[in-house]
Amino acid sequence: MIKTNFIKNRWVKQILAMLFMFVTLPAVQSFAQLPNYSSYCRPDQGPATWPLTYSYCWSAYYPLVYGYDPYYGSLIENVQVFDQSGTLIFQNHTSPSVYCDISCYKYYNPSTNIPVSVGGTYKFRLTFAHIYGFQSYNCTNYYYSRRLFIDWNKDGDFKDQNPDEWVNRPGGLYGTPVWRGYFNTWGPACPNLDVVEYDIKIPENIEPGVTLMRVMTAYYYPYYGDYPLPPLMYGYYDPYAANACHNAYMYDYTQPPYNYGYGYLYSYGETEDYNLELLLPVKRSFPTKEDLLY
Repeated sequence: MIKTNFIKNRWVKQILAMLFMFVTLPAVQSFAQLPNYSSYCRPDQGPATWPLTYSYCWSAYYPLVYGYDPYYGSLIENVQVFDQSGTLIFQNHTSPSVYCDISCYKYYNPSTNIPVSVGGTYKFRLTFAHIYGFQSYNCTNYYYSRRLFIDWNKDGDFKDQNPDEWVNRPGGLYGTPVWRGYFNTWGPACPNLDVVEYDIKIPENIEPGVTLMRVMTAYYYPYYGDYPLPPLMYGYYDPYAANACHNAYMYDYTQPPYNYGYGYLYSYGETEDYNLELLLPVKRSFPTKEDLLY
């Protein structure tokens, strides 16, 4: 009888332990720390080493300041994430013709996270409105870029490889659909939205936690797809798409031969940042029989 009760008690303890972990896991995950946002570069701010930065988003300036029609630019109309069953778990739908900010940049939902499980596969659907002339040339095609970055190792930048943090880089796992091309444009007479989808497997060799995801689109720029990011061209000019710190190109006039003490950041489209919460899969959350203490 004593042995039977011991066996029963042991199994009760195991079951209770697993139930406790199952019930408390979502609560623990929901209190994950937010990204160290201040460590990330932004397309509306120059490097900390620059004494002075001139930042311009021409696409948004004249529409928002003077009320002109949007002209030569690109907007992020929707960001959606679907889980493995096809269920929509996140969406941020915005206007195809009104820019989010005069800087063309916004950090959406900074206090909430998009939950994804390490090792799981998710569909990232990105919808863009590419504008070329709006009223006057709105039924034409032109060159636009569309980039997706995720800081997989949570180190405050988008520069790393293995896994690639420029997620849809050319030649990478998710190089199709292409990051830059000749696409249909959007306008009152031709409401052609550009929809791209990437079935992305969350890498298994990363640690759980909250990190930053960056979505970028622009008219024409940038145009070089070299990866990893090479040194700045000529030491001061950077048109490389692997650089998530700008959304067109940048000039660094703080270095020789100029030494002017300032630099320029240009944007020709929108950039949006989101929190991505990397969750530990449930199957890896339960203890094995070797882990349990009797």
